[in-house]
Amino acid sequence: MPTFGIPEAIPLKYLGPEAGIIPIMAFPRRPLTTDRKYPVGQFVILKKNPSTGIEGELWYLSNFDSSGDPVWIQFQSSSSVGAVFFLETDDGAPAVGPDGTGTIIVGGGTGIITSGQDPATTVTIAVDTSVVTTQYDADAGSATPTAGVIILAGGTGITTSAAGNTVTFTAAASIPLTFAGDAGTATPALNTITIAGGTGCSTSAAAATLTVNLDAAVPLTFTSDAGIATPAVNNLNIVGGAGIATSGAGSTITVTALAPTTLTFNGDAGSATPVADTITIAGGTLCSTSAAAATVTVNVDSTVASTFTSDAGIATAAVNNLNVLGGTGCSTTGAGSTITVNVDASVPLTFNADAGSATPALNAISIVGGTNVNTSGAGSTITINAAGTSFSVQQKRTSTTSLFSAATTMASLTIPQNTDGTEIITVTITPTNAANILVIEANVMAGIYNGANDNYSAVCGAIFQDATVNAIAATLLNQHKPSSGAGADWASGSSSNLTYYMAAGTTSATTFKLRVGMVGGSNWAVNGRLNGAVWAQAFNGVGRTSLIVTEYTS
Repeated sequence: MPTFGIPEAIPLKYLGPEAGIIPIMAFPRRPLTTDRKYPVGQFVILKKNPSTGIEGELWYLSNFDSSGDPVWIQFQSSSSVGAVFFLETDDGAPAVGPDGTGTIIVGGGTGIITSGQDPATTVTIAVDTSVVTTQYDADAGSATPTAGVIILAGGTGITTSAAGNTVTFTAAASIPLTFAGDAGTATPALNTITIAGGTGCSTSAAAATLTVNLDAAVPLTFTSDAGIATPAVNNLNIVGGAGIATSGAGSTITVTALAPTTLTFNGDAGSATPVADTITIAGGTLCSTSAAAATVTVNVDSTVASTFTSDAGIATAAVNNLNVLGGTGCSTTGAGSTITVNVDASVPLTFNADAGSATPALNAISIVGGTNVNTSGAGSTITINAAGTSFSVQQKRTSTTSLFSAATTMASLTIPQNTDGTEIITVTITPTNAANILVIEANVMAGIYNGANDNYSAVCGAIFQDATVNAIAATLLNQHKPSSGAGADWASGSSSNLTYYMAAGTTSATTFKLRVGMVGGSNWAVNGRLNGAVWAQAFNGVGRTSLIVTEYTS
């Protein structure tokens, strides 16, 4: 309900006539531009727990804008805090007042930005970092002003000074500003000094290093007929040898031959003396000589071996010497001009047989087969094979004394499948030759129980290989034919053998499996004896069923 006149919350009540007084409205929120039904001069105060604003805020409708929307001005922020009407700046009076909408704009100047929006009550004034520098980066690290001050300090070889709005950087006296050469001086331009190479030298620079290099045309080493000389302290001595004298003046060195001297050249036998400054170097037995320019070459004739080829590899003499060494099973000896190669005692020269002995001829010995034996050779291996008979290569076997009793069935008129019956035992073998023969033998002690029935029944055994579905061999281990004795419990049992021959066909591991099942009957047992109507372990644990796989040569 609207309250007329001055609200009771204000201590000084209105005491004049009530005519023309606009009532103060109590709103549950701040007024909006959609609140158009009120007249100019309308006051609004916010109730307790308003959805927007603060309880006690006082608002005033000052006018309607050109769009017809009301312009509401906040007079008081709460019942205890007064509204802001004027702001005084650093410029002093007069203070800044609100515009017709009751708004005072707090704008940023150069380098300053402001932010803040209703319903927030805070205006933030911040430095505009895009205009005002707040961090100064150096070659190493960065600096940030403190209390608006940044210190520009000099480093090694630099000092700074300041006056007014100017900072001056000055190079210390220890930093050279002029560079004296052998002739004249140079001064850096734009902080750069050029160090250029002159005659016979060049310069190069990288990082903090300047390198002065001599051109390739300037010799640093001097090669003679024998040896190399290098200048020391920029000086190279050129001295005369036998029959030679040197002299120097200015930039010239003169080499002079001395008066002829008689020379003698000694050979293995005798000596030679030059004639007209010439000495003849002639080839002897198995050698010849040739000359070109200042070089005489002595060559060995082609009839003299210079490389020596062995069964494996080639040897070349070193320092006029060739080593002839013994290898496995042999040794060498040398005396005078003869090398003897001897076979070691560990190398057999005679081969004894069951009857007689054999001696190699031309480094070969024949190993031949006799009765029912043949031989073959490949590489360094001789294989001796038995001929005309087969013999056992290996055998794998397993057995069990465990009692097996079940009622699983097995086909007897068709080929048994690997899901028929119950698996009893398995054997795995890895044939040595795919052409060899495998013999699979099963010995099974099995029985069948038929109760009071007199129908046909049998216990069957089958052998399977790996995951092959069909059995490779099967047999009736025990069977019962109908008779006139129907009506009495009966059982039948026996020990049976099943043998199967096959080509190995592989050199990979292969597994053979014995499975047992029945046709007709109530149940069957392996390694069992019927005790009443229940199967018991036969022979107290020594009754046995076995599976054996033997590999034979073909």
